[in-house]
Amino acid sequence: MNKLWMKTGIALAAMVCAAGASAQEIRVGVIITATGPAAAIGVGNRNTVDLMPRQIAGVPVRYITLDDGGDPGAAVQGARKLIDSDKVDVIMGPLVIPACVATAAVVNPAKTPQLCFGPVAAEANPYQFSAAVSQGVLMAAVVENMKAKGIKSLAYLGFSDSLGEVVKEALRPSMSAAGISFVADERFARTDTSVGAQVLKVLASRPDAIFVGATGSPAALPMIALAERGFKGQVYLATGAFVPDFIRLGGKAVEGAIAPMGPLVAAESLPDSHPVKRRAVEFKRLYDAKFGPGSTNYFAGVSWDESLWLVEAATQALKKAKPGTQEFRVAIRDALEGLKDFPGANSVATMTPKDHVGMDARSVVLQDVRGGAFQLLK
Repeated sequence: MNKLWMKTGIALAAMVCAAGASAQEIRVGVIITATGPAAAIGVGNRNTVDLMPRQIAGVPVRYITLDDGGDPGAAVQGARKLIDSDKVDVIMGPLVIPACVATAAVVNPAKTPQLCFGPVAAEANPYQFSAAVSQGVLMAAVVENMKAKGIKSLAYLGFSDSLGEVVKEALRPSMSAAGISFVADERFARTDTSVGAQVLKVLASRPDAIFVGATGSPAALPMIALAERGFKGQVYLATGAFVPDFIRLGGKAVEGAIAPMGPLVAAESLPDSHPVKRRAVEFKRLYDAKFGPGSTNYFAGVSWDESLWLVEAATQALKKAKPGTQEFRVAIRDALEGLKDFPGANSVATMTPKDHVGMDARSVVLQDVRGGAFQLLK
């Protein structure tokens, strides 16, 4: 009888091991922003998850999605749950800069790779990466346009959080080199319903141009206030401002505004020699077919490029370790750092251990609002 039980136990153990092997999967935690002030931007991230691959190198991929509402505290709690309870191999998201900054304190000690949907200074964090082009590269393209227009003074009106500060500081080096100076710095909260007082102070500085360091639908608020007070100068905005709600809420008040974007938004207009054109056109057709013509946007492209990074990195990591292990997570991080001239649909990435947002001017185009639509600025 003991021998029978021993044989049965061995057989059961073998079955459990086989079941475990067949159930092996890559777990991807996704922190989206489906609610809150940044939800108009987060829809692109959320939709793109539906298009991401369900297998990598023959291994199933499971996506576990949470909504942080754009709140850094909720993002931190979500990251902890994904790592401690769900045992994810990698985290994608969150979107807003304060949330990305906050979650670094969770992913770095846990040695869990994180692909933020928003721009971050990821060179300071060994496990954070982002396909959102660095603010320095984006702002350099904007300042080139300012130089061409002969602008010498700029007033800043941005969010009163880390995004507002990051964008402003990213403008400084290029502005200094171009001989352009700040003449005002005013801030407002994402949830404010009026910016009248800030706009009056900005206009009192008599700037040649104004930069609105805000994203999503809240970015339309300063534009409306500036138009009501008759400002006719050039207005520039941060990348995340150009979403459908910006035009819907701002109407004629947002005409002529300029913002830096990824090349995905101009997919068909890119020269055939551009490294992202093939993947940009393919993804735009895929996204528009599922979510409606003209719905593809910058942040959908960021999410998609990060999924391409994940496929590349996880394929290499699978040769070294099994999903669910620290060795696998570290191998993904190492493979991400080894990306060289990697073309996505929205960026060209070259990573190093000291640069986890490795993109250059090929990952930026300028758009303006003309005739109630976003247009490629020639």
